[in-house]
Amino acid sequence: MARVFFALELPDDLRRQIAFLQQEIPVKPGEVKWVEKNNLHITLYFAGEVDTSTLQQLLKRAEDTATHLKPFTAVIKGIGAFPALSRPQVLWLGIEEGRTEITSLAKMLTETKDRSKKPFVPHLTMGRVRAGKKVDLKQFLQQAGDYKAGSFLVTKFCCFQSKLTPQGPIYTKIKEFFLQ
Repeated sequence: MARVFFALELPDDLRRQIAFLQQEIPVKPGEVKWVEKNNLHITLYFAGEVDTSTLQQLLKRAEDTATHLKPFTAVIKGIGAFPALSRPQVLWLGIEEGRTEITSLAKMLTETKDRSKKPFVPHLTMGRVRAGKKVDLKQFLQQAGDYKAGSFLVTKFCCFQSKLTPQGPIYTKIKEFFLQ
């Protein structure tokens, strides 16, 4: 069994920009578990724990999907929190340009049988508020709402294996899929 997900990788300059932003967000040490710079990505589809046969099916679907899509530009803009600014649990950056393409790509990768899942919202998770911690970021998030990290050309997406460790997740790239 492998814990797998599909995602867009970010160029190094955007990762550095986002890591700098994480340091600027006014929280006390230990209140938020930040996504490490090298792990920053845009999740397209989290498949979870899958066996070898299911993984092969997912990789085949991803290969087929890539042949139907052309490269596009994605702009990372906007900052917010799930489930709400007044009670943040996940701190995220939004997608402005490229939102439609990313949503379409995610939909093509996702198994359509499961209708119980929440609708896909393209975003980049920067951090999660730790269990039992409450942070007041409403004013900061409102003021920084139009924050623009930058843009990049999406030419591929990847399948990763995620191994959870006490120090944080370790991502191993399984395969890259290049857009036509």
